[in-house]
Amino acid sequence: MNIYLTLASRTIICFNILLCSSKALSCPLNEDWNTPTYASINTLGKTVIKNTTYSESIWTVGSVVIEKSIIDGSVKAGGKCSIEDSVVTDSITATGSTTITNSTLKKDLDVTGSLVLNGSQVKGLIVVNGTFNAEQISAQDLDIMGRTTIDKSSIKACLRVIGALTISNSSMRSLDVTGDESTLRNVSIETLKIRRSPHHSHGVTGWVGSAFCRLFPYKDELTIVVEGASVIKNITFESEDGRVIIKGNSVVIDHVTGGTIYRQQ
Repeated sequence: MNIYLTLASRTIICFNILLCSSKALSCPLNEDWNTPTYASINTLGKTVIKNTTYSESIWTVGSVVIEKSIIDGSVKAGGKCSIEDSVVTDSITATGSTTITNSTLKKDLDVTGSLVLNGSQVKGLIVVNGTFNAEQISAQDLDIMGRTTIDKSSIKACLRVIGALTISNSSMRSLDVTGDESTLRNVSIETLKIRRSPHHSHGVTGWVGSAFCRLFPYKDELTIVVEGASVIKNITFESEDGRVIIKGNSVVIDHVTGGTIYRQQ
């Protein structure tokens, strides 16, 4: 059973909603649902939107699924978020695992939980507290706290990562990674800075420190492994005990500060 409430502001509050471009598939609220543009929607359950243009914003305590739609406003999801073949003109905030495929996001993306991003363009800042996997994306700035894997992507400004990092077949202007070991394969980077894990630099103790140590096991040296046809102009290590391990003969590194280059065949 679906329960709907229409307010004078044209905001719609309901417990469950499923919309398409022709009408509400569950129970039409009024004849306006037959038009391709709707007002903002607040939901307390799962929200499914397909083949629809929204003129305002979406807010849901539960999960949201958006397919082949244009959201001319923001999206806030308190659960899982799935967006495919769609355009969102304002920011997206999700608390839960998020998957975005073949979509254009014109402003910021903020995810608490895992994020999988495929074949998409993000014009604003990407912030992730959780694992991040990206393939064939175009982005500007990213702040990631968690294990990160990026492939076949272009980052126009800066990628900042705290955690394990693997980047393949990608380019970026600046990479700032906090962690003990990262792997770069077929990459183009102008400036690369490697920092120690947080518990090393801030002296965290007790059970919090133990948790950090399990997430980021201590190593005496900071290591970056560079493979394939990679070009990196400048590498800077936070400490004086950094290592750059080069695998193959086609890697080009112009300058290293605070570390030593080792070549492996």
